[in-house]
Amino acid sequence: MHCFPFDPKCLNNLMKLNQELQKQNYNVKIVLSSTWRLNQIDTEIVNSRLAEYGMRIFANTIYLNSADRGLEIKNFLENEKYGKINKFLILDDEVEDIEKEFEEIHIIHTDFNTGFDNEKLQEAIKKGKKQ
Repeated sequence: MHCFPFDPKCLNNLMKLNQELQKQNYNVKIVLSSTWRLNQIDTEIVNSRLAEYGMRIFANTIYLNSADRGLEIKNFLENEKYGKINKFLILDDEVEDIEKEFEEIHIIHTDFNTGFDNEKLQEAIKKGKKQ
């Protein structure tokens, strides 16, 4: 189980991004690809914190034994169950495997220490509008 706290500023920024993209008529869905998805209790913790900001997890990516989250995210996006998805953002502090699979326009490289701060929020809004 994780013990990292959720920074309210980062959650508030995620809520702002969600609201801004919805204003642009995006059908925003949150898909969890971090290790928080691997344990039901952890996933419930994430959902609980998101709910405080009016958000929830739509789905989790499937864990592949390769431990390559770029491939896991690609697998999710190509799953016919969810329809064609071509407008998306990936917010993560570890993007090496993700950069192999996706163009920069889809990636918001956050910092482990500062998270999804105001600078990254503005970057995400700009990239979201360009898609």
